Amino acid sequence: MPELNFSNIRTFDGSKDGGFEELICQLAHLCPPANARTFERKEGAGGDAGVECYWILDDGTEHAW
Repeated sequence: MPELNFSNIRTFDGSKDGGFEELICQLAHLCPPANARTFERKEGAGGDAGVECYWILDDGTEHAW
């Protein structure tokens, strides 16, 4: 993976925090686990415990980013 300069992250939805969260979701969506079934974004606005998105796997478990 290329080196990232996090100070260069674009704003999204009005903030760089939003830009970082969007970046994580885009990267996670491009890297599904082998047994992935469904991709979900989490809109937690402070109550998501750091989880931006997750894959629901075939066995019902979740792989969070």
